[in-house]
Amino acid sequence: MVFLIFLAWFAIKVVIELGDLEQLKAIAIATTGGIPLFYLVGAVFSISYFYLLREKISSAVPGLVVIFFGLLLVYLLVGLFGRSRQDLFLVSELYGDYQRPGNFLSISFILVSAILLAIGAKIRTCNKKTLFLYFRIAIYLLLTVMALVSAQLFGSNSATGVVSGVSILTIISLLLISNQRLYQLHADGLLKITLGKQAALGLVRYGMFGVASLIILLSSLIQVTNFDITNIRLLGFGSGYNVSMESRVDIFNRIIYDQISYAPIFGNLRVDYLSGHDGEPLHNFFPNIQSNLGLIGTIPILYLFVLIFRQLYRSIKKESRSDGSLVHALISLYFIFILSFLLLFANSTVRAT
Repeated sequence: MVFLIFLAWFAIKVVIELGDLEQLKAIAIATTGGIPLFYLVGAVFSISYFYLLREKISSAVPGLVVIFFGLLLVYLLVGLFGRSRQDLFLVSELYGDYQRPGNFLSISFILVSAILLAIGAKIRTCNKKTLFLYFRIAIYLLLTVMALVSAQLFGSNSATGVVSGVSILTIISLLLISNQRLYQLHADGLLKITLGKQAALGLVRYGMFGVASLIILLSSLIQVTNFDITNIRLLGFGSGYNVSMESRVDIFNRIIYDQISYAPIFGNLRVDYLSGHDGEPLHNFFPNIQSNLGLIGTIPILYLFVLIFRQLYRSIKKESRSDGSLVHALISLYFIFILSFLLLFANSTVRAT
């Protein structure tokens, strides 16, 4: 209901303020900003995902999905390297068309990461040995590196950030799911609702392991290939700083007050033009929502996230009891990690719509 209220308010403002039915269609089913479309995709994935987790018989389908994703990344890299420039680590004739592939790569990587975590959970709940844990992590790190290289080849710093953060959080969760000490505490009824001190120490230790593993792997590849790391878009193609980040910080500092204060209650989808900053929208999620949709649009969004986090917390609380499933509690904790990271990322670096 909260989601529908937000969507209805958004649609009304598009019709009244923009008078553009094509724009209304874009926010409904477009492959980069179709809100109902991606809501339905997420809902279908969620149903399938938790069905997979609760099935007692292990399935080969999740593994095949991961393998297929890896093959797609190889195919993508072959195509991108075939179009790469000689002077920069970037494909030729890009023309700024990096947002759509960046969004698709980010979403795909998040889904595949969750599926890989489900594979680890299935192996754990089927009482199989965890001898292949580090093998799975190595395969995942290889997928991560291929995704990062692809993102930089087509110039998406956003996808680079999402892939890096999600990969580290996924490695942490893979190691937590394989932590035998946590399962013993859970069986003895000694695990707290928050998953306790052992889980907190595991988060720090495994987080350091994930970051170190990614850095070591990337450093080794750079050393072996003699690659000039400064020649990527993330580092400004040798300038030493991120040009896109610098410009977005400058825009944010200059126009945030003018745009947020223009229509604080109702907002306006043309606030950049009406506030004297035509073509300069805010690139941060919540400030952008506030300036475009006002408090009437911001409150439902904030409440929606409160409901989501509360549901995940209740799942952790329920499953962390001795009669619950610790695997499901850790999966819910993983989703809290991912959603928190994406919210932080969206409010510091990228545009919301």
